Amino acid sequence: MSFLKNFGKSVDSAVKKTVERSKDLSEIARLNSDIVKLKAKIEMEYSEIGENAYKAYSEGVENVKMSESLEIIKDLFAQIEEKKEEILVVKGITICPQCGAELDMICVYCGTCGTKIDR
Repeated sequence: MSFLKNFGKSVDSAVKKTVERSKDLSEIARLNSDIVKLKAKIEMEYSEIGENAYKAYSEGVENVKMSESLEIIKDLFAQIEEKKEEILVVKGITICPQCGAELDMICVYCGTCGTKIDR
């Protein structure tokens, strides 16, 4: 009977880990989808910048609308970086500030370059 209890506990633990990992993967997929949508918005703004730049060039005047689009793009890039940070948190990963290597959150030193990781 003890074997069956231990086996049952092992199966239960494995199922819980699988469910947790599934949730993490789902969250990562959602964040990556958000990043794709943000990049599509950036492409639309790039197109508008091009149109406005040509129009301004044609008319020989500075176009304020282009400045607005540039600010929107800056904000969208910031949102993308936030999503990437969220993905790292879900994965339990941090990035070495020196060499850019991906590290487990528990690392104190980078395994690639030896830099001390501050928390």
